[in-house]
Amino acid sequence: MKYDFSFIALGGVGEIGSNCYLMDFGDECFLIDLGLSFCENLYPGVFASVPDIRGLKEIKNKLKGIIITHGHDDHIGGLPYFIQQLNVPIYASSFASELIKSKVFEVTGKSIENIILIKGRKAEVQIGNKKFTFFKTYHSIPESYGFYTKITGGDIVFTSDFKQFNFEVLPKNPLLLFVDATNAGITEDITEGEVRRTIDKIIKNTRGVFVSATFSTNLYRMKSLINLIKKNGRKLFVTGKSVSTSLEIAKKLGLITDLDITNWEKINKYPRNEVAVLTAGTQGEKFSSLKLMSQGKFKGFCLEEGDSVVISSRMIPGNEKNIYNMINQFLSRDIDVYYIDIAKTHSSGHGTQKELKKLLDVIKAKYLVPIHGEARHLKKLKELAIRLGYDKENVLIIDRSAKILLKDKEISVVKQESIKKLFIDFHDNSIITEEMARQRRKIGEEGFCYVVVTHKPYLNLKFDCYGFIMSNEVEEIITKEIRNYVSNLDDVMTEKDKENMKQIVKGLIKKYYKRKPVVILTEEVKNG
Repeated sequence: MKYDFSFIALGGVGEIGSNCYLMDFGDECFLIDLGLSFCENLYPGVFASVPDIRGLKEIKNKLKGIIITHGHDDHIGGLPYFIQQLNVPIYASSFASELIKSKVFEVTGKSIENIILIKGRKAEVQIGNKKFTFFKTYHSIPESYGFYTKITGGDIVFTSDFKQFNFEVLPKNPLLLFVDATNAGITEDITEGEVRRTIDKIIKNTRGVFVSATFSTNLYRMKSLINLIKKNGRKLFVTGKSVSTSLEIAKKLGLITDLDITNWEKINKYPRNEVAVLTAGTQGEKFSSLKLMSQGKFKGFCLEEGDSVVISSRMIPGNEKNIYNMINQFLSRDIDVYYIDIAKTHSSGHGTQKELKKLLDVIKAKYLVPIHGEARHLKKLKELAIRLGYDKENVLIIDRSAKILLKDKEISVVKQESIKKLFIDFHDNSIITEEMARQRRKIGEEGFCYVVVTHKPYLNLKFDCYGFIMSNEVEEIITKEIRNYVSNLDDVMTEKDKENMKQIVKGLIKKYYKRKPVVILTEEVKNG
């Protein structure tokens, strides 16, 4: 059966990050965003994951374009890893476009030119045979967009991330509405005004150096911090690659002016109560500027008692341990730290129940699909929608194994194989599979055993174990078992024989050490 529309969440539902959605209109399909998720603590040597879109037949056969709603990493961070495979135009705002170019060059060393700009508060853009109407939203990054488009039977509206926007620009009574569910469980949020007043007071009360970290793309917050630093008569020092890049782009596009940054080399030449630092590393990233400052080692500059650190961001789920470890390192050196748990240092860029109620009151969609969140966020939005009069059956909670189908205004959800993840190596930005990432974790947790079997002219086994110690007694037991196995072999040791011997080694290690290390067994043949 031919459908009017289908939708797959390749990422961004049931999780925070990796936002990537496939919209299929029959003859043409479009990717909406291609983000990553940071997962530094999940697998050794891995810092992020991206949806594995390589095998999707829709992308191979009829992809017409990639629509980027805004420039956050969880919406554009996966692009550099697929940019050569996805040889189609990218549609993005000026700010997102510059961020994409920077990230693609950083990862691939190559330039990217096939970006078509989305401009204005409302813009109609023809992509292939489809017309998309883009509308600006207020989010924690400049030039964030949602969009809508028509199919047989009605309009499809995709809000993307938003804190608020003019809901009146949307078509009334759309057929299908995709909504940001991130803050659906929060009744009310801290305002930007409260954040400004809180940080202003902290700067005034800081006897020494004032340091503030925020998300590098939150230009509104950075401008506010810069103004507060200037208001309090401090010199502005900037460090951190992502913050510096964002400020350079913002200056280039005219989004920020009157930027007076003092050369970092002069930071120790001013009285400490005249120094302010704007930096990155809010999530406790391993080699970020803020993390290195917490360890007391950063470019010849050291924080001390009397200094203050403000972390002006939320804690991304999964990063809490890294962040609290960093905070504790500061506190152990008598450096004051202010963060979202104890002070009004951050206002979310996502709409709370208050904004979501307004949206759902104005836009009465037939079908509603919560996106951008873990299961708990999606469920909270469904509960809110039902309270506001939506039919329970018409609010669809989906995961990465679901495909939404629309035909003649009727909707259905079918199950399919869940989209897999690919992982990004911390050291060289290479892509590794989930199986490889799991092997790394297994080696880290269970250990590694390398066994060399000499078959001729006599049997000998050599063991090299990492992550655990193998006793002489167990080595002798394993050698005896292998000897028994080899005694029944012909002259040639086959690959099947090697696999069987590997299983013997693994079984005995499990028996005596209650662990399952990665075992590599090879044959060494000696002449004579």
